[in-house]
Amino acid sequence: MLTDITAICTARGKRLAAPALVAALLLGGCDGGPGDLRAESSQRIERAQAYHKQGQYRAAMIEARNAIKLAPELAEPHIALARIFNTLAQGKQALTQLDQIPAPQRNGSAYQATLVQAYLHQDKYRSALNALAQSEALRREKPSEYYLLHGGALMGAGDIEAAADSYRQALATEPEHQQALLGLARIRSRDNAIEPSPALQKLEQLYPRSAEVLMLKAGIAFNQNQLDETEHLLTQALTALPSTDIMTPQRASVLRALADILVRQGHSAEALIYTRLLAEAFPGADEANSRYRQALELFRQKEFAAAESNLEQLLDEYPRMGQAAQLLGIIKFIKGDLQQANQYFSEYLDPEIAPQAMTRIAALTNMRLREPDKVLELLQDQVADDSDPQMLAMYGIAALAAGQFERGEAALLRAVKADPALTRLRLALANYYNGKQPPQPEQALTQLKIALNQNDGDPLIQAALVRYYLQSEQQAEALKLITTILRKDPQAHTGHILAGDYYRAVGKLSQAVSHYQKAVTLNAEEPRSLLRLGQAQLALKDHAAAKRTYQQVIERAPEEKSGYQGLIAAHELAGDAEAAIDTITRLSRTGTHQVPATVLAEHYARRNNFEQAGIFEQAVIDAAPNARSTSALTGAIAHTETQYRLRQGEFALARQAAHRGLAANPGSVPLLRALSQTEIMGANYGEAEKIIAQVRTANPAVADHLTGDLQRAQGNIAAAIDAYESAWETAPSDLLGSKIYALRKTGEPTRASSFLAAWLAAYPDNIRAITLRSEEKIARADFNAAISDLQRVLEVQPNSPALLNNLAWAYYKTGNPEAVATARKAYELAPDNAAIADTYGWVLFKNGDRRTALDILRKAAALAPENQEIREHLKAAQAGG
Repeated sequence: MLTDITAICTARGKRLAAPALVAALLLGGCDGGPGDLRAESSQRIERAQAYHKQGQYRAAMIEARNAIKLAPELAEPHIALARIFNTLAQGKQALTQLDQIPAPQRNGSAYQATLVQAYLHQDKYRSALNALAQSEALRREKPSEYYLLHGGALMGAGDIEAAADSYRQALATEPEHQQALLGLARIRSRDNAIEPSPALQKLEQLYPRSAEVLMLKAGIAFNQNQLDETEHLLTQALTALPSTDIMTPQRASVLRALADILVRQGHSAEALIYTRLLAEAFPGADEANSRYRQALELFRQKEFAAAESNLEQLLDEYPRMGQAAQLLGIIKFIKGDLQQANQYFSEYLDPEIAPQAMTRIAALTNMRLREPDKVLELLQDQVADDSDPQMLAMYGIAALAAGQFERGEAALLRAVKADPALTRLRLALANYYNGKQPPQPEQALTQLKIALNQNDGDPLIQAALVRYYLQSEQQAEALKLITTILRKDPQAHTGHILAGDYYRAVGKLSQAVSHYQKAVTLNAEEPRSLLRLGQAQLALKDHAAAKRTYQQVIERAPEEKSGYQGLIAAHELAGDAEAAIDTITRLSRTGTHQVPATVLAEHYARRNNFEQAGIFEQAVIDAAPNARSTSALTGAIAHTETQYRLRQGEFALARQAAHRGLAANPGSVPLLRALSQTEIMGANYGEAEKIIAQVRTANPAVADHLTGDLQRAQGNIAAAIDAYESAWETAPSDLLGSKIYALRKTGEPTRASSFLAAWLAAYPDNIRAITLRSEEKIARADFNAAISDLQRVLEVQPNSPALLNNLAWAYYKTGNPEAVATARKAYELAPDNAAIADTYGWVLFKNGDRRTALDILRKAAALAPENQEIREHLKAAQAGG
């Protein structure tokens, strides 16, 4: 109860921006110039300060606001109003007022002291300490006030010894400073010492009638169970407080304490007097608190619907009640309404002063909404130490998702060091190392092995390590691990899933099916085994079995999209895709899920049947108009349609599709990118530039890439290269690299080769870069070196007609007998490509098959009648030499 008596009540509310008046209205009817206005503003400030000292806060606020209207560019009137808010413990309003001071004016000791006080009234001790660290003017000009504020911030942050040192430094400057003596006395009172501290003794001597001194003594008396003395001292404190036109936090605190003491003494009638005074000063506060407590009790009893209804009504009447809004945000989170939860957390939650559990829920909300930048903003001040590994973990994952890789890696490593039980975080680290450019597979493997050693029974860790071995072509290691897992627990369905994955990866599909079937038998409720089984059956082209399997998936997990998609694939394999579509259409009309309609909308969109896609998309919208998944579906279909319309040259329809997607997904970078591409391809360059400006706020690298496209379309090659290279610095990609190389090669072949060399130095295994290098080698007749590159690339892309064609030509030039077979394969894959037909025909001719060569070369010439080289090859073949 000591805290209830001595603590300053903090009034918190929503941030309100002060009204901005048009200059003409401010000056209209005034004869004086700027100097006269500033002089009058100064007079208003003096009157505001006088009213403030007299406790006439309403009059003081009016004068301060009038001073602001006369000279809004000055700091002094804003500081005067902010100080009044601070006196009333309205720290948020004070900060809002200080934010309106022009940036160049935000200096000087008065501004700095008022800013720190505003932070302290909100319990934002970390912000207060950061502000003090930058308050050199305050330390130099008013050292006692600086150290007093510093002590208060340290006290709030829990650093008691450092706070005491700051109070002593304030007293060294001003030995009788009342607030510094109070600070030391409050620190001593925490020890419940019977004898008064030296600081308190000095206060009693110097300030015997001070309300704050009397309140402190009342708190000490209460802790010693001296209720009569507590009442006496509080009554004296109430008398000592000056009369004000607005109830101050100090007076409210004394009244609450008095009411509590009187109830404890059995004087309920007297207590009601003080309770009534509080109710008159804060109308509705008691009722609001009572209704909040009722909602909180409903929440604890897990009656979420009733609690939600009560809180929504409460916030309608008391929109500034932050604790009610935060509890409502938690309920929305539990219900899965992430958008609403995020709205309440964004408006009412301050991560610096909110409980860590609340901040964690808000961060999880943003994680699920795929907004990692907001997670970082929430948690940036929560991860200074390793005291909360869970918070570090969340921060690390968000940082990786936001592209802040070094921060993310460091945070995750700190989290697993602080709590080794967080083994699954090592999977995130492994994924990060594998995805780096260039990849770091050794570090990824180290993390996976540590995770397995710490928790060898975790199926996710087992699966991650098996997947690593398979992707790195270490099949023997993968099989060894799976054998160990199954030997340890032959009935573990997850072990049989891994075995199935292994045999499917090495092409032993029958054995894969056998293990998947075993997994289904061991755990019939989990759809993952059935989905894997269906995939293996499709690979075996056993469409009848696959149909039955996917039908089972739909029956057991109707919310699982892969079941419906697999059923369509199985029927397509059997040549009766419409039967699957009919089945899923029927389910979309009779079932309780939107998944069947979603799958059909996506199915038709992939086939560019946007009319049918729109019908099922609308069904999803009608069923769940506000669901995030619905917006995502609309965005995905709109993006697919935009790209299709662009390929068809239908720019107006592409524009309409992109705008439709953006209406459901404002700010979507993929859709904005598609829209800007539409305007570029439609030569609507001005509009494209405006859209790129919107993209830049969300993703500067994408904006740079688009700027390069825009400049290239307008023929500004040098500007295009500059923009592309700016994008390359932060977000390199094959597409971007290819564009830079192509533009450089057109005008500056040497610089193109230099860029390619740098690309390969940074990413030596990049397939696109190796392909471009092979083309350079062919161009300079270095065919043996080109063959080495092409063979390497074809290991990854074995059915690329262009690569096979180039390899065939290099083989022909080096006399390799594989030239004919390689050229034939390229031709079979792309028989209507003139260059590929020419290579195949010419290689055949040079290898003695003149008759077949002539047919193919005539076809090549017909496909590209203007190509001089093809005509010469045909002429030579016709001449027989």
